Amino acid sequence: MRIPSEQVGKSRQLSQAETCHPGQPVALDQWYMPQLLKLLFNSLKMYDPDFGCAFVDERMYSDFDHSAALSAMRCPMLVLHANWKRLPSYGLVGAMDDDDEKRLQQLLP
Repeated sequence: MRIPSEQVGKSRQLSQAETCHPGQPVALDQWYMPQLLKLLFNSLKMYDPDFGCAFVDERMYSDFDHSAALSAMRCPMLVLHANWKRLPSYGLVGAMDDDDEKRLQQLLP
């Protein structure tokens, strides 16, 4: 007996759920799972992993010029500059450092 390619690697329970509810997301609604864990798993169906990867591999802002955008601002802007630090393994931890803040002041009209 040959297993259809769309069913390879699927559990019997997953296949049954898809058969009973075609076209609907499969819910992990097991009674023994904590509510917070159910909520986490349920939210994953709305998350696009490529969105997160775009930040890591820097595609998110590849064609966006921050300097040009900030220079073009024509309305009042509130900038919150909070505490920051640099860690050897992560780099900048925080939205911007003091040098970024100085550059921001130069760019804004």
